This record gives sequence, structure tokens and C-alpha cells, in this order.
Amino acid sequence: GETPFALDGDEIEHHRIVATEIVGGLQFAAPEPILQNAIVLLDPRIPDCEHLIEAGRKRGLMIMAVVPKPNDGSKADALLSYYPTAEALLEVGMHQVYEPPIGS
Repeated sequence: GETPFALDGDEIEHHRIVATEIVGGLQFAAPEPILQNAIVLLDPRIPDCEHLIEAGRKRGLMIMAVVPKPNDGSKADALLSYYPTAEALLEVGMHQVYEPPIGS
């Protein structure tokens, strides 16, 4: 078939340019801190915070939980909504969960 390109043009050579010069004295402007609005729930219970999680997500808020006495999983599953593990809180929509190390 015919080609729309002319075969009688200049031949192109490809070159790679690598910059190795270090320039001193440049001052970049410090970036502005990124602020994020958040809801922080202290010792949350899952039935109490489900509506807050949904409302926060609609408004683009970060939702964090602080659990002062974490459930190590030894409490019965029926009590899991009132003494939630970090995993249970993350499953219902928390963005972050802070809890002290077990045994502290």
C-alpha cells in the first residue's frame, strides 16, 4: 500500500540529554500544611457511631477512633459492637483507629 510519509526526508538522530550540573542557591517555597477536618470518636460503640460515619463520609471528613481499652478478641461476639476491636471499627468505615499496645 501507499504511505503518506515521504522517504526522501532528513534522517533523524535521537540523542539523550542528561543533566548533571548541580545548581546551588535555589530556594523553593515551603509548601503550605495540608489541613484535614476530622471527627475523632473516643471509646466508640458501633451502634452509636454508624450514623456519624455515614454523615462524615458525605462531608469528606476523616473519621478516627481512639480506643483506650482495646478488645483483644476475648469478649463474646455478641459484645463486639459494644467493645469493638480495631478490625471491627475499620470494617464499619473508620479511616484510622488508635489503641494502646496490648499489655500496656
